[in-house]
Amino acid sequence: MGGWDTYLASLYKLTQLHPGPLVVIEMPYASKHAQVFPSPGSWRNTMRAILAEIHCPLVQGDRYDYVLMGHSAGTDYCGMILNDPTGHTPSVLPSRLVLVDPSCFLHEVCTVRAFPFLTLADVRAKAALRVPGLPRVLRDFVAVLLVHFVVQDELTQEYSWRGLCDASDHLLQLDRPELTGTCEVLVCLSGEDVVIPADSLRAYFRAQCPEVCLRYDDDLTHESLCLPFSAAATVRLDFIAAFARGSLPER
Repeated sequence: MGGWDTYLASLYKLTQLHPGPLVVIEMPYASKHAQVFPSPGSWRNTMRAILAEIHCPLVQGDRYDYVLMGHSAGTDYCGMILNDPTGHTPSVLPSRLVLVDPSCFLHEVCTVRAFPFLTLADVRAKAALRVPGLPRVLRDFVAVLLVHFVVQDELTQEYSWRGLCDASDHLLQLDRPELTGTCEVLVCLSGEDVVIPADSLRAYFRAQCPEVCLRYDDDLTHESLCLPFSAAATVRLDFIAAFARGSLPER
């Protein structure tokens, strides 16, 4: 939701790591358009048209062989794509799914409901806890930016309360065992994330979805996918590319 240009560095690295075309789907400020928000069906139809246009190969003749990847609010788009009960052939369901810092599971974590009401003091405390080595002046500056441009932003507030989908049902199909395992799933969490409660989501996945491939990086942040310049961020991109190729290394 921050725009495709936010991910230019990571996109460039992924094109070097993973063969084949890379298609970017942008939803700039999607939550702003509540009255004209596209339906899940229109999203799936758009994805189906894109896959046909790039001549995406088929698996067993009835589904496309591609990797679907989402970051932050983009993971909700993944949820809509996977909730494809239309029965079209070929199916729009991907072969593999990658969710990085997924906001689509936040409704499983009760503390997220308080996010729109965070104060400057709350954000300062979170920053001090998550990044203790950061100088206080810089930490306070980051806190002010986060409060005024993220927490109090109308789009963030609307998204926090309304959300786009219940990903536990749409993605993991916990209440429909016959659909579980429709594709391989990789979830990447960032230990220093001040947006997504990574520790809570890790516990949730371990308890509810042990079959999901879960990667947890202690020293990465929510922005690490946008700024993949550290060694740890590069290693995670390598890991994602290996998963996409079906040659996942040992974690």
